[in-house]
Amino acid sequence: MKKTEFYAKDKNGEFYYAKDGNSEYYAKNRNKDEIYLKKCSKEYYPKDSNNGEIYAKKKKGEDIVALENNNYYYTKDKNENERYPKDKNGNEFKLLNTFAKLKSGTIIYPKSKDGQPIHDKNRNGDEVYYTDLNGDLQ
Repeated sequence: MKKTEFYAKDKNGEFYYAKDGNSEYYAKNRNKDEIYLKKCSKEYYPKDSNNGEIYAKKKKGEDIVALENNNYYYTKDKNENERYPKDKNGNEFKLLNTFAKLKSGTIIYPKSKDGQPIHDKNRNGDEVYYTDLNGDLQ
């Protein structure tokens, strides 16, 4: 039988992530995929040493996205800017066709593993660019 790791509880019975210095770490399931700490209907991202949230990873390295009330949500860096998850090839991807945003509300495009923006394409295969309410490109 394979072993499954669980989260520890504090004196008040609250689960918490293990820490090494200022970084928090995931427990893993039987498949060696990292698993989120869950309270009520929200899975929580642990934080790195810079206080930014980090994605759990599948055994093969693909990011796993957490759920809150059955809705996926992005991690945020220490400045409250959302960050995209990455696929097994290192390319960022959108959640349910929703862009990640900076704290200011400006959308940011996902990037390829080479750092190039990944734009949506229309039926003709042409790239689509989005504008804000003032008509400025985002």
